[in-house]
Amino acid sequence: MTAVNLSDVGKRYKKKWVVKGFNLRIEDGEFMVFVGPSGCGKSTVLRMIAGLEEISAGTIEINQRIANDLAPKDRHVAMVFQNYALYPHMTVYENLAFALKMHKVPQDQIFTLVREAADILELTPLLERKPSEISGGQRQRVAMGRAIVRRVQVFLFDEPLSNLDAQLRTQMRREIKRLHNKLKSTMIYVTHDQIEAMTLADRIVVMKDGDIHQAGSPIDVYQNPVNVFVAGFIGSPHMNLFPATFHKIEKSSVLEAEHWTIPFSPKGQWDVLPGQEVILGIRPNDIRLATPHDSFPQSWLVEGTLKFVEILGKQVLMHVIVGGTTLQALVDNVHVPKIGEPVRLAFDRVAIHLFDAATQKTLKCENTVEDQSYTNYLRSVA
Repeated sequence: MTAVNLSDVGKRYKKKWVVKGFNLRIEDGEFMVFVGPSGCGKSTVLRMIAGLEEISAGTIEINQRIANDLAPKDRHVAMVFQNYALYPHMTVYENLAFALKMHKVPQDQIFTLVREAADILELTPLLERKPSEISGGQRQRVAMGRAIVRRVQVFLFDEPLSNLDAQLRTQMRREIKRLHNKLKSTMIYVTHDQIEAMTLADRIVVMKDGDIHQAGSPIDVYQNPVNVFVAGFIGSPHMNLFPATFHKIEKSSVLEAEHWTIPFSPKGQWDVLPGQEVILGIRPNDIRLATPHDSFPQSWLVEGTLKFVEILGKQVLMHVIVGGTTLQALVDNVHVPKIGEPVRLAFDRVAIHLFDAATQKTLKCENTVEDQSYTNYLRSVA
């Protein structure tokens, strides 16, 4: 059972803790992705697992064995780096075989292991070429092949796709997912790209300032962010977030922002008090462009001015000025107004998120309505 367990792990440079009190268990065969902004500590955690960084506190267990003092070569892990780290003077075959030769593996066994890895990654026709003679995506596959031939227990990926163009990134995401499905190995992947995290992971860990803000399945983190940071970071385009106040007027509820007010009557019971300062969150794909033919009550609509649009094929991301803030709405690419024209937007009130303005934490809602926003999101990035 190749699980990785981190207990109160910390890393300190001089007097500054860049990771502190990190607790996480990665199960056998799990694809875990660390995601967060640059400098959040995700690569540092990965390098501590690999043994490339000494830990300052805590315990790392790999396959039920404490690894704190083990050399990298004795941890049975392999790391795939951002810059491929291939030897330019060697052929693809020689790059794949290099680590095995260093471990004095017999030549016939090296041949078998390299051929198996080349078949898995569709590199067989390239074995006699040098890195300069193959594409960026093929070089990344060679880097992954060097990890595969070692038959390790845990694969570590440190932003492996960041040097590739958009089309290759999409292709390589599929390759890595296919590789995981085939090998069934434990994989830990670091990225700042939340689309990579959402499409690859069994579970994701959202990090900021060396701390875990939320860990869970992609659908759970997307639908149920625990705080404002996670809500704004996960999802593309990002969630709209506005300061507002919750009011009760007779039997009705409203959310009053700086320049607009909307009635608030979701299916569920919220843990929020009248007069409470909140942050209202609404994803762009949960906002609809109202047309003159719609029969929405005027009180349901938010009015603004179209600032500019981003054309995304069948959909358009509208940037709308509402009072002094900008709101994003992801709508179908039909009947979009011209820049500078007034627009009216209707929120899907079932899809609204509320956060406490003071703590930045989510306000709980016992909601029995299925949220389709995650399905819509996956369609938008497919």
